[in-house]
Amino acid sequence: MGTRSWFAASFVVALVWPALGAGAGLEEIQELRRHLRYDQAELRLGMLLPDFEGEERAQALLLLSQLDTDPREARRHLTDAARFAIQPATRMRIEIELATHDYARGSYRAVQSRLRPLESDPQAALWLGLAAAALGETATLPDVLAPAARSDLARALTGWAALDTGHPDTALARLAPVAAERKSAVLPSVLLWKVRAEAELGQRDAALATGAELRERFPDAPESKLVQSTLDELQGWATPQVVTPPPSDRFGLQVGAFEDRGNALRFRAGLPPALDPVTIQPVAGDRGALYRVVVGSFESREAAETWARAQLQPLGYSWQAVRIEEARAR
Repeated sequence: MGTRSWFAASFVVALVWPALGAGAGLEEIQELRRHLRYDQAELRLGMLLPDFEGEERAQALLLLSQLDTDPREARRHLTDAARFAIQPATRMRIEIELATHDYARGSYRAVQSRLRPLESDPQAALWLGLAAAALGETATLPDVLAPAARSDLARALTGWAALDTGHPDTALARLAPVAAERKSAVLPSVLLWKVRAEAELGQRDAALATGAELRERFPDAPESKLVQSTLDELQGWATPQVVTPPPSDRFGLQVGAFEDRGNALRFRAGLPPALDPVTIQPVAGDRGALYRVVVGSFESREAAETWARAQLQPLGYSWQAVRIEEARAR
């Protein structure tokens, strides 16, 4: 990861936009995405691309960049899309997508230069916050993240910034509400920073309990290893009993599924706040663990489908009603 700090890697968020443009061709591609048939969607879009012109071609190229797994090809599609884009909203989407590629390459200054004109947009603000955090510019984070202040990521980063600048009381006030929700995608890092804030404030028992929760719920996360040094500093450390409630049999709406947890986190971070709560739930796949991005929790499949048609369909998102276990939500 080069000079990139450990927390920045865990917060990388790739923006996934809802349905783009009009026309039967793009609607067909969105239908393939709705059924998670990404390879077919990419192939079909490549065949239809010569038929698109102007703004519609820009939107098609933007969509193609999101389907292409080769970063260089994806960036080329975005560069081509910028040549055809007419609508300001499309131009903004392209710039933010290009910024995600800059961030992935560690070009944090490039992210700042590209997105500073868009700093009032919540998604752009998140990327600017991530770039500032990676560069160690912690003092600027509250102002940079203000347009996205309601998101879990922004609240977590401002909490970390307060901790990093010697204000554990402020950090705890910002981190505790996110930790209490227990379903945030950035929960492992939030719990890690909460342990450190509690320890610095002398709240030994609270720090031990938070550390135990982190290790119990996320044993394989890097944060569980990073918390050990703080726990070792607390005399008489012992893991308190953590009682996991039995899972409830409910239904959620799967809007994405990924083999890599980081990709699931990136997808989740790009979803509109209106879709909260959104959880990441690991399940067994054909080739190992699969991380599902699941919206909501409903008492029946019918209730989930009804909600999806009213809330997800207008936004252009694909979905699949799945059985979930709330106790396993991440």
